Amino acid sequence: MTAAIDPLSAPTLTAAMRAGLALWPDLKVTFTGARGEPTSSLSALFERGRRLAGGLYAHGLRAGDSIAMQLPNWPEAVVTFVAAAELGLTLVPIVHVYGPSELQFILRQSGAAALVIPDQWRGISFPDRILPGDRPSTLQQVIVLGDDMPDGFVSWQSVMDSAVEFPEANPRPDDRTLLLYTSGTTGEPKGVVHTHQTLIAEIGQVLHYMDNEEGDVSLVSFPIGHMAGVLGCARLFMRNRHSIFLDVWDAKLAAQVVVDYGVTSTAGTPFHLISLFEAADAAGLSLSSFRSIMLGATTVAPSLIQQADERGIKAYRCYGSTEQPTISSGKPSDSFEDRAYTDGHLLPGVEVRILDDDDHDLPFGQAGEIVTRGPDLTPGYTNPEHDVATRLPGGWFRTGDIGVLDERGYLTITDRKKDIIIRAGENIASREVEDVLVTHEGVREVAVIGLPDERYGERVCAVVVAAGAGLTLDDVRAHVAAAGLARQKTPESLVIVDEMPRTASGKIQKAVLRDRLKG
Repeated sequence: MTAAIDPLSAPTLTAAMRAGLALWPDLKVTFTGARGEPTSSLSALFERGRRLAGGLYAHGLRAGDSIAMQLPNWPEAVVTFVAAAELGLTLVPIVHVYGPSELQFILRQSGAAALVIPDQWRGISFPDRILPGDRPSTLQQVIVLGDDMPDGFVSWQSVMDSAVEFPEANPRPDDRTLLLYTSGTTGEPKGVVHTHQTLIAEIGQVLHYMDNEEGDVSLVSFPIGHMAGVLGCARLFMRNRHSIFLDVWDAKLAAQVVVDYGVTSTAGTPFHLISLFEAADAAGLSLSSFRSIMLGATTVAPSLIQQADERGIKAYRCYGSTEQPTISSGKPSDSFEDRAYTDGHLLPGVEVRILDDDDHDLPFGQAGEIVTRGPDLTPGYTNPEHDVATRLPGGWFRTGDIGVLDERGYLTITDRKKDIIIRAGENIASREVEDVLVTHEGVREVAVIGLPDERYGERVCAVVVAAGAGLTLDDVRAHVAAAGLARQKTPESLVIVDEMPRTASGKIQKAVLRDRLKG
């Protein structure tokens, strides 16, 4: 009889998923949202994934190809995840809020051979975003999940029904398995590559570090198009824990799910936790089963950690990125001071240096640019120019963030060097929004900045030198929407100024604008 293999000791994601399936075939996975609350098992999801892999093979996809998906947290997203691993494909998850502009760029740049989308969801017709005449030449199939099947598209069911036998995938640890796009400071999304070994390393170091308890029930609220959602999907096969996926964040539903399923832990942004507390209080629901929540992806106020403590929930902060998912993290057993005022301890295997403006190392306790390396760090971007800008000798990665490291190994983020706004956990490139707004006839000059927001972490603010009178926030919002950008990139406030603060070289001083306006 073959001995069971620990999924975290497997050399590849594909092998780890198979090992997890062998250990916990009956493990429950629940999906909740507008489509109801179907509960499946790990074995049922894996079997469907194998069938989809056979259908994709019949439609011409081969090991090494890329498959994109823009799906909510539905069972079919996990099924596609399994199919990609079993067939040896690179998965390209795309957050569902990305509109036609971002979708087209990612499909062209990734060279995806197939795309999986719903027909309709939340009032959006997803096929309208990728009509036959607009597709890159590399895109062979657009697979639509649902009943509304326009011409030029392939139905999900027909792909499943066409399944054939396919060669068993046997990837190497350094083979690419995931390609995620994150907003860059220039506005052009950056393709971040992850291999089997970087994902296994990430999941392993977090699970080994955390205070895991028997009987944990986990709520997955991040979309699968986000790195945190991808990891939530992969962890299904790495630990014996009932996971519940929300198809979209609905605080009222989330509070009811916590009660109904006895949820013990989740991860999210301040927006998730604040709205969960509000919804539970409004409905008179107890969150007594909840033991802990990991907070990150944006600024976390110490007062929110205090609010959670008062409810018996141990909230703690973490720090990472698409390039290196978890650099540091607190854990429930940490002191209140460490959970509220630091972004946690460096994870095992992660190294951090703090550099001054001349790339000299700074001592403990002094703020400087955070550079990192570790086993979960991306091997690189799809565009080599992005690697040149972010890499230092020795494999060190420039995060673009400013922070302080103490003698104990606890890291605290204090500022951001790169021109990125993080709203409710989503990266927004200021430059991308500026490039759209500057084309408005009423805008002579514009700077887009993030301002502090208790609920979302940051909100988008457009600071404009107007070309005449009468420019309104509604004008600005309509112009951004017409350009096809995702809704969360739309400015939420407009400030008209006579002139911009500038450096001696003429560069707009966004830090000065933020300081002036954040009060």
